[in-house]
Amino acid sequence: MAWDEWEGLKADAAARSSTQMQLNQYPADPGGGGTGIPVTESLKSEKKVWVQAGEGVTGLKADISKALTGLENGQAGLGDTTGCQSAGAQKELYDS
Repeated sequence: MAWDEWEGLKADAAARSSTQMQLNQYPADPGGGGTGIPVTESLKSEKKVWVQAGEGVTGLKADISKALTGLENGQAGLGDTTGCQSAGAQKELYDS
């Protein structure tokens, strides 16, 4: 495709598209200073929600630790993998 053809295609696409991106946000402060967000509408947080999120993460950590322990124990019994290609491949993967 020639460069002129590409430029023409881009110009046609730009002419067809009249919508612009709009961000959902507070309008800019007309005074030119500050954030435009009144102090009374500041972000609020509840301790209960943060505690629940922390408990969820703790549960994930316990599950991952349990899975890793099971994987380690399962790999420990492989011993000599000579003559068994799948066991050798599994050990190589575990070591990596």
